[in-house]
Amino acid sequence: MEEARAVAQRIGVISKDRRPAMVVVGGDLNLVGSRPPLDVIRSGIDLDASDLTIAESWVFGSNAIYTWREDGSEFAPGRLDYVMFSDSTADAVQSFAL
Repeated sequence: MEEARAVAQRIGVISKDRRPAMVVVGGDLNLVGSRPPLDVIRSGIDLDASDLTIAESWVFGSNAIYTWREDGSEFAPGRLDYVMFSDSTADAVQSFAL
């Protein structure tokens, strides 16, 4: 949670200093069974002070959303990687995971 707060704070500072056209944050968050770090990172850092929107990245050629899968594993496929963006200035027209 501390890392998530540090990331969000730094993005907020950069956004105020540089006034970008949009904010995009993405990466491997390794969220296994816990969503709070994701919500902390995206909270209030859109350019209109709302939360960043999570891109719904469907697995290419599938009707599922996951970014990790290991055949034969006891664990079900899961979503560990996320892309979040400023929906106040952009729309996600297409988003998918390979």
